[in-house]
Amino acid sequence: MQQFIQIPEFPSNLPKGGLESRKSAEQFEALTTVLNHQANTLDEWREKTIQFLIQPLVDEDDDMEITGEEYG
Repeated sequence: MQQFIQIPEFPSNLPKGGLESRKSAEQFEALTTVLNHQANTLDEWREKTIQFLIQPLVDEDDDMEITGEEYG
């Protein structure tokens, strides 16, 4: 279950438009492709960051006493 806001994807299958708006529609489609890729990258980075943050700070396998010096 994802507890974070999911970045929505831009639709890339919009109508191409008429003679005057075709170039703008093509540029918009290229922009949506880049933004969707960026959103996917941010989701991956967020997931990796979460995995790093939930790892224990100290190895619990050792039988050594935890004194607080481990965090330095």
